[in-house]
Amino acid sequence: MTPAQTHPLTHDRHADRHNDAMADNHESSPAAWTAVVVALAGFSVGGLGLVLGPNWLMFWVGIGLVVVAPLVGVVLGAAGLGSGRDAADPVDQQASPRS
Repeated sequence: MTPAQTHPLTHDRHADRHNDAMADNHESSPAAWTAVVVALAGFSVGGLGLVLGPNWLMFWVGIGLVVVAPLVGVVLGAAGLGSGRDAADPVDQQASPRS
């Protein structure tokens, strides 16, 4: 390997993260993180319900949390806690204004 080439183990991947095409679609927002936490809690409660018995009430409460999680994200996003991007047309937001 020549000095001009970068070794894969020493390459700074974090420096390239903003150049990545997918980086534009991975914004953190309170709405998204809340939905993820609710879904994770749902999977945890449901899994624990299966292990402890099975406790079917606990299992179905966990399933309910998983089902509600995307709705929580949408409601919080509509309440202004989202990323601020229009999810319906993300391409037009990056394009320059038309003349």
